[in-house]
Amino acid sequence: GEDITSLPYPDLMRLEDALENGLVGVREKQMEIYKLHKKNHKMLEDENNQLAYMLHKQEMDGNMREMEAGVCSNPSDRDYHYQNPIPPYGFRVQPMQPNLQDRM
Repeated sequence: GEDITSLPYPDLMRLEDALENGLVGVREKQMEIYKLHKKNHKMLEDENNQLAYMLHKQEMDGNMREMEAGVCSNPSDRDYHYQNPIPPYGFRVQPMQPNLQDRM
């Protein structure tokens, strides 16, 4: 922290030019880092989208193979039909309103 009020005008002009040049360099570096960050972010987004697509495709292919082979991925789903056979009679609707129940 030197006092610059006593510096002659030409020295102040050189100091101002040096500060402006330094500021321009800092802004250029800042913009370079920003563009690099933006490029990396875009690459990561693209890679994420590609991986998500590949995962979805693998899941769909696996599901298709299971369906073609008659295999169910959840054993409880596979055994549901045998545990809960369809009753020989149809479904019967029970009235929910009290006034309908009184009439029957």
